[in-house]
Amino acid sequence: MGNAINKLIEHYSNVERKKKSEYKFGKVLGCGSFGVVRECINRQTKEIYAVKIIKKKKKHKKNLNFEKMVKNEIKYLSVMSHENIIKFKDFFEDKYKFYIILEKCEGGELFYTVVKNKCLLESDSIQIVRQICCALEYLHSRNIIHRDIKAENFLFKNKNTKSIKLIDFGMAKKVSAKPSAGRGNK
Repeated sequence: MGNAINKLIEHYSNVERKKKSEYKFGKVLGCGSFGVVRECINRQTKEIYAVKIIKKKKKHKKNLNFEKMVKNEIKYLSVMSHENIIKFKDFFEDKYKFYIILEKCEGGELFYTVVKNKCLLESDSIQIVRQICCALEYLHSRNIIHRDIKAENFLFKNKNTKSIKLIDFGMAKKVSAKPSAGRGNK
């Protein structure tokens, strides 16, 4: 799978100038430790997306390799199709930044919704937990672990629904389907 992702990255890198000009970048939607997320519009189709813009650096302060995390994000998102996982649209890079085009979610983070409201209704909590479990079951059925599950990594699709999407696959990993020795094998 590593060779396939390198070919995918190479393909997208070869067309980066063309790709970048296909999108008009707009307002900032959010900021994180690895970069910024902006609204973007496909100039031809007028479809609205989010673009995750990650500055190229050699190492993050916690010694995580940016390029590896970006490749992970692309590798996993590009092959996933689930209603509770953010949809991948496109990728390109230039000399200084990586650009990952994703489905736009307008409802904000689950974390901030809980903080703002101080709690959630039981009926809303049931619906949200069910969606989280569905997303994780989908990943685990494909032997993928997310490794960064937290309320900040779930976005509401929009402000008028409780539909959520799991985001941020930079730390995701494919694992063996076989149980490891010493873990529940008695």
